[in-house]
Amino acid sequence: MDLSIQIILIAIGYSIFSILIQRIMLNQSRLQSAQIKTKQLSKEMDDLIVAGASNEKIDDKRKEVMKIFREMTKMQMKPIIIVFIVFGLLYYLGLPFLFGTPTQTFTSYKINYQTLFIFTALIASISISVPLLILNRRKSKTVPEFR
Repeated sequence: MDLSIQIILIAIGYSIFSILIQRIMLNQSRLQSAQIKTKQLSKEMDDLIVAGASNEKIDDKRKEVMKIFREMTKMQMKPIIIVFIVFGLLYYLGLPFLFGTPTQTFTSYKINYQTLFIFTALIASISISVPLLILNRRKSKTVPEFR
């Protein structure tokens, strides 16, 4: 099998793996409800600012928003850490072990296999994630309240 085909297949496999890890580890409905709650609290905070409310009330709303932001960040970081570790192992150890030094160029664009891997993984991830995101938005019309 051609070297470029092997790299492309590995990159697509990695993209599918990373999307699966994110979907398994992320509680999508909880994340979506947190985003809705954050938007609602931000609007309330803007209304308080426009109404000329005291700084204490505005700070209380800001603290609520920041608390939810911190929780959302924690939820999103867990799968990202795993995906980055696997990427590093694959990119720095797996690919060189399988294909040798990355100095060899093999396409008409004169790129090495690591560059091809990154571009293919990026394109595959986007082309898989966007349709999944659209399907999730259509499927989840009702979202539980964030607590």
